[in-house]
Amino acid sequence: MLFRPAPERPALRPTAAAGEVALARAAQAVAALATAALVLTALVAHPIPAGDAGEYLAMAESLWRHGTPEMRPGDVYGLAAVASGMADINFADVRRGYFEDRAGARLSYHFWGYSALGLPVRAVLRLTGARAVRALPLANALLFSAALWAVAQARRLCGTERLALTCLLLFSPALWLLLWPHPEVYTFSMVTLALVGLSARKLGAALLATSAAAMQNPPLIVLAGAIWILILKDRVLVPASLAVRVRALALAGLLSLPAVVPMVYFYVHFGTPSVIARQGGATLDVLSLRKALELFFDLDLGLLPCVPIVILAWAAGVAVCLVRRTVALDFLAAAVLLPMALMCSTTTNWNHGATGPSRYAVWMTPLLYGAFLAWRTRLGGSDTAPPHAYRVLLAAAVATQAAITLGRGGPLARPDYLDHSAAARFALRHAPTLYNPSPEIFVARTLHLDAPGYLDLTRPVLYRDGGTCRKAWARPEDLDALAAACGRTPRRERSDAEGWSYVSF
Repeated sequence: MLFRPAPERPALRPTAAAGEVALARAAQAVAALATAALVLTALVAHPIPAGDAGEYLAMAESLWRHGTPEMRPGDVYGLAAVASGMADINFADVRRGYFEDRAGARLSYHFWGYSALGLPVRAVLRLTGARAVRALPLANALLFSAALWAVAQARRLCGTERLALTCLLLFSPALWLLLWPHPEVYTFSMVTLALVGLSARKLGAALLATSAAAMQNPPLIVLAGAIWILILKDRVLVPASLAVRVRALALAGLLSLPAVVPMVYFYVHFGTPSVIARQGGATLDVLSLRKALELFFDLDLGLLPCVPIVILAWAAGVAVCLVRRTVALDFLAAAVLLPMALMCSTTTNWNHGATGPSRYAVWMTPLLYGAFLAWRTRLGGSDTAPPHAYRVLLAAAVATQAAITLGRGGPLARPDYLDHSAAARFALRHAPTLYNPSPEIFVARTLHLDAPGYLDLTRPVLYRDGGTCRKAWARPEDLDALAAACGRTPRRERSDAEGWSYVSF
C-alpha cells in the first residue's frame, strides 16, 4: 500500500473508555436515524429548483435519454413532464446557461459530473415507480448520510468528538440544501470524506474525495494541493527506491484526474478550460479579500449567523496562533480556506441564489468543523479524557446550530437570498454604520430583486425599518433628496470609485 494510514490513537483508559464508547455508539445511532430521515425527506418532499438546479436537472435528463449532456428538444419536453406539478423550472433561465460548442451542440457551462450521479438513483426510482425528478435530492441524501457515517465511525476521534461532529454536520447549512438538485451537498459530503481520510492518514482516499469535490467546485483544488504536499512529504521525499516514488506520484496523479476532467472537457468543446469565465461569470477584476471574508463573517451571506460558535472559535484560534506564533488545526484551515474564498470571490454574481449562507460557504464548513478540534488541546485535553470545557464548547455549538437550522425549517427551508437575514436586520436597525456589506448584497436584498448589475443604478437604494430610514446606497447628489424623504440628514461614509457610498441615519 502506497498510502498507509498512521497508527491508530491509543486505546482509552478504562476510567474513560466506557463513556467514550457509549458516545461513539450514540454517534452511530444519530447517523442511522439521520440517514432514515434524510432519505425519507428526499422521497416525500418536493425538490427545490433554485440557483442553477434547472441546468443540473436538464443535464441529468439528457444523460438519461441519450448518454450525453447535450440539450436536445426531447430532453426539454421530458424534463417538463417528469417535473410537472413537483418542480417549477424556468426553462428560459436554463437555456441561458447553455452555449454552442465547436460542433454546434448546446452544452451547459456547468460540468455534468454531479448530474451523472443521479442516473443510478433514477434507475432505482423507476423500478419503484417514484418520480425521476427526485433522483438528485435522493443522491444528496445518500451522500450526506455517507459523510455522517464516516465521521461517526472515525477511529481517530474520541466518542465525544464523533458525536459532536456528526451532529454539527447534520445541523449544518448543508441540510437547507438537501432538496436542491445542486452540487453543494455533494461537495460538502466529499470534503467531509476527504477530512476523515486525512485524519486517518489515508492520503489517497482523501485526494480522490477532494478531486471529486473539485470537479464541481474548482476552488477545492487548493485543498487537493495541500494533500499533494503531504504526499510529497510522506511518500516521495522520504528515503525510498525510485520505483516506489514513481508509483506514489503516478497514483496521486491518477487520483487527481476528477479535478482536471472538467477543464479538459470544456477545452475540447469550447477551446477554453472555463466557459463560465469566458462568458463573464467569473473574472479576476472582482477578486476581493473583503468579499472572501464575507463568506465567513457577513451577516447576510456569511456563515457567522448560521454557525456562530464555530466561526468565532475559529477566528479566536487563528488569533491565538498568530500571537503565540504557533500552528494548529484552525490556522491550517485558514491557510486553505482563505485562498479558496478568494477564488470564489471572482464570481460576478456575488449575491446568488442560496438558503442561508452563500452556496460557496456551505462546502467550506467541514474544514471549519475540523479546525474546531484544535480547542481540545488548548483546553487541556489528552487522548484519554476530553476536558470538560471542551465538551461544553462542543455541546453549545451543537445546540446552537440545531436551533438555528431546525428553526428555519431544516431541509424544507426556502431560498432567502433576496431578503436580509435576521442578524443583518438587527444590525441595520441598531447600528447601521457598522454593517457595510458589498453593495450587491445590500442592493439585492433591500430591493428584493436579483441585481448583480448594481453599478448601473440610477437612483439611491434606501433601507427602511418600520418606516424609519436606516441606511442607503447613494451618490452625493442624492443626499438632499434622502434628507427630505427621511426627515434626517444622513451620515455619509467612504465613497467608491464611482462616487457611490453608504449613508446611515
